[in-house]
Parts: sequence; C-alpha cells; structure tokens
Amino acid sequence: MSSACLSINPQWSAPVQKSMRLLAGVIDGNDRIEALPIHAPRGGALLIVKGTSGRSYRIAVNDGTGTAEDVSIVVSGATRRTDLLGQRGIDGRPVANLCLHTEADHLPLGDRVVAIAMSLANDRETAMRIPLVAQFIAASREMLVEIGLFSDHGPMPADPFMEPPFDLFDEEEDEDWTDEAFHEAYEHFVQEAHHADDEEQMLYLEEEAALMREEEALRAHLASLFGESRTVEQEGEEHVGEAHASVREARQAFEEAADSMQHACEQFVQAIERMREAFRNA
Repeated sequence: MSSACLSINPQWSAPVQKSMRLLAGVIDGNDRIEALPIHAPRGGALLIVKGTSGRSYRIAVNDGTGTAEDVSIVVSGATRRTDLLGQRGIDGRPVANLCLHTEADHLPLGDRVVAIAMSLANDRETAMRIPLVAQFIAASREMLVEIGLFSDHGPMPADPFMEPPFDLFDEEEDEDWTDEAFHEAYEHFVQEAHHADDEEQMLYLEEEAALMREEEALRAHLASLFGESRTVEQEGEEHVGEAHASVREARQAFEEAADSMQHACEQFVQAIERMREAFRNA
C-alpha cells in the first residue's frame, strides 16, 4: 500500500506537513517500506519495514493532541510480518518493542520517522552502531516470546504470566507469505478490530442510555419532591396569612376595647369630680 495511507493533519504547521510529504516520498521510493491504513483522526502513520536482516518492523505514529508536539512513535519488531498484525498484550504474539533514539529527535515529525524507517530498512548496518538492534536480530522467534522490550540496558522480560495462545512451530514461515496474502490478513485484522470497537461502542451507548434513564428518573423524583415541598410551602404560607389576619383582628379588637375602657375611665373621673363639687356646695 502506498503513502496515500498516511494521515496528515491539515492543522499541523507547514514544516511538519512538509516533513510528512518527505516521508511519503521515501515510502513510494523504497520497496522495503510500506504504509498501511490507520485510524488516526489527528494525524499519524502505520509503517511496515523489511530489514536487510530479514526481520520485520512496525512503526506506529499517532498524534493524540493534533499539535504534532507530543506524538507517540512506537517501534515493534518480529521475525515474521504476520506477527506484527497482533499486539503482545492482546494475543501474546512474539512481538518486542524497540526503544530507539535517533539524532533526528529535534527535527519535525516526518523527518524523525524517515530516520527510524531508513535505519530499520538497513538494520544490519544499523546493528553495528546500535547494540539493541543487534540484540533483536540475534534473538530467535521463541526468545521473543520471553522478551518484551529491547533497550539500551539490554533485553527486558515480557509479562511472565502470559502464555502464547498458539504453537510457535505450527505457522508458516514469513517468506511463504505474499504481499497480497499479508494485506488480506491485515484487512481481516482491521475488520476484527473495528468489530471489537463497534461492540465496545454499542456497550458504551447502552450504558450511556441506562445512565440517562436513571438521570431522568432522578430528575422526575426531584421534581416531584420539589412540587410537594412547594405545595407544603404554599399551604404554610396560607396558614401564616390566616394567622396574621387573626392577629390583626385581635389587635384591632384590643385597641377598640382599650379605647372604650379609657372613655369609661374618663367618665368615671368626671362623675367623681361632680360628686366632690356637690359635697362642697352642701
């Protein structure tokens, strides 16, 4: 498959896009490097490289942020291209990661990928400069089951609890696989991955729908409680209003009674004064 499989983000800066076009030219001009389709909405690439040693390599490039500033470049190696269709953590394939560092780490994304791809395409020569590549080439397919990573510190063991789900000696040698057969196997692998993604997405949608139903039920319950509390509040306000009216009426009656009493007292005082006047005149 051609460089058309590259995913170039139009939001990348001009130097990054230019470097990715450089990578596309290298892919189209080198029969040891090919690009496979990859789902990378923010930009990326999936390359398969055939080394001069006969080893196969996979370079997975993915931009998680869409800025090309924090891009993951994962390099994996295997004795057979077909092993590169799987991941060690998924189906136990004898695939090991290679912790490669190049002198082009300061360059734009495409230039870095070109440097890695060309180094792996000429892996015998690269092995003379980078010991971890030499260690990978020297490791047998059976040994790769036990090795998870080749680094500057040497081979690192894989998960000791993982068992390969297949017989290492029952599969055809990679040299018997034609490009057409490999691409058919890759398409099958992609379809299975998409099917798994669809099932995961369906499960996610079902869970999301259930959460939405629970949320709606909770909202309805809260609305019911709010309505009941509002009714109680209104009834309380009505009772308070009635109580206030009663208090106002009682206060008014008290004031009227006080006025009447004051008037009676004034009349009583006037009567006493008249009696005193009558005694004085008698």
